[in-house]
Amino acid sequence: MKRRGSNTIAALFAVTVLASSAVASAQQEGVYIQAQCSAMGGCTFTNTGSSTGSACATLVLTAADGTQLRSGVVCSGDLAPNATRPAVPVTFIGPDALTFCTQHGQCRPTVEMSNVKVKSNPFAPLLSLIVLVSAIWVFADASKRGVAKGQNPGFFNMGPVGWGLSTLFLWIIAFPAYLSLRSKLGVHAQQGFGPQPGYPQQGYPQQGYPQQPQQGYPQQPSGFQQPPPGYGGPQQPPSGY
Repeated sequence: MKRRGSNTIAALFAVTVLASSAVASAQQEGVYIQAQCSAMGGCTFTNTGSSTGSACATLVLTAADGTQLRSGVVCSGDLAPNATRPAVPVTFIGPDALTFCTQHGQCRPTVEMSNVKVKSNPFAPLLSLIVLVSAIWVFADASKRGVAKGQNPGFFNMGPVGWGLSTLFLWIIAFPAYLSLRSKLGVHAQQGFGPQPGYPQQGYPQQGYPQQPQQGYPQQPSGFQQPPPGYGGPQQPPSGY
């Protein structure tokens, strides 16, 4: 009777242990996944990070004498931020958990996390290439146009190197700003203002451009002028007078 009673108590204790949960977590590059596992309820995964990712867990039962019973690996699959996956059943390799804990007594559950992954964006390489090419083009274009500090007072008062680095690290702000300010920056933009070479300024006659006579003041003849063609000089009176 005493032996049967002790076995019953051990079994009840084992059931209590198997129903209890062990919690573990793992993180990597914005993914923070927590696994809550029990031998009877399986493993529940929650992602409290800022990126989509996945992780796997193994439930380990450790007896008082150090003997361990390990479950198979269960994984969460891809979990979006703040998402939870329902419990995934666990199976043990070897004897079942109840028999193991009844025989050894004082089973302690722990969880081991593994295979933590971050789901990468398939367009990330293309976006990185676009940003890099944009930064190179901005630097080359600014250098060609003669962009220099002092041409645009304020936050965007930069030279070619500053524009290139700003586009590389702050593409979403710097690249649209450069496109909108491009016509106002550089030596080429400054040449569009003021009189152009070869054209006299208004009110200031240039060398090589004769002055026009002012209205209302005709030019006066200077020196002796030749008579017009057909003019034979003073007419003589007809003979007989």
